[in-house]
Amino acid sequence: MGGRGSSYFNRSGSMRIKVSDTYDQDKPTNNRTRIVEKLTKRNVQVMASTDKIPDEILTPNLKQLDRIMSRFRQYSDYAEVENLKVRTETFSNPNIQACFRCDADSFTRPEIIFNKTYEKRNAIQIEQEVQGQINGNYWTKSDRQNLLVHTMTHEMGHYVQRVLTEQIAEQRGEVDIRARNPLKYDNTIANEMTNKIAMICKQQFNSKIKTSEYGSTNDYEFFAETFSEMLTCDNPSDTAKSLEIYLKGEK
Repeated sequence: MGGRGSSYFNRSGSMRIKVSDTYDQDKPTNNRTRIVEKLTKRNVQVMASTDKIPDEILTPNLKQLDRIMSRFRQYSDYAEVENLKVRTETFSNPNIQACFRCDADSFTRPEIIFNKTYEKRNAIQIEQEVQGQINGNYWTKSDRQNLLVHTMTHEMGHYVQRVLTEQIAEQRGEVDIRARNPLKYDNTIANEMTNKIAMICKQQFNSKIKTSEYGSTNDYEFFAETFSEMLTCDNPSDTAKSLEIYLKGEK
């Protein structure tokens, strides 16, 4: 799991939170807007649990998800490997905005989950929350017009890293090794990714990788934080540029 807005329990270990699981009770939304239909064609299902999120919040985030899918399709097929669901759940911590979740031992049931508190928020409130986290250097930077989709982009970073890890295991013939100890394997690959990005940053930009306080938590958050900056800034840092160079090379 990867979450945004506070500390949480994830694959590398941090503070524990609880997220409800109504996955089997959810169903696709009947609100078949143009962006919902477009995402459906990309194997993304927007679920009925999102129906109460204000349109001024939900639609920009769905459009951002679509842009991410489109952008990374040119590098690899990892943007559309699994049937991704966009849902809401109740979080034990109301301050957490969203998380990425899938089954721990196999890449099934991938979800981008918004906290149900989104139902009672408006776009200005979310933008102010994100800007506050950026100002405190807890999150990586974002251009003003992308504050609302900053968290969605972060969570998609977790998704992309997870799919990429699955592909690396297949390419190296290490699927069985990963299956025996997925946590250890995923941690190793996540660290390998960080080291490769750091090498690119040093070789091409003569600088060291830098991230937010949250991105310093572990290799998963480093990837997701840098991914978010890369896609929400017109002038991203050398670290974010290095991540894109890395992604272009991973085909």
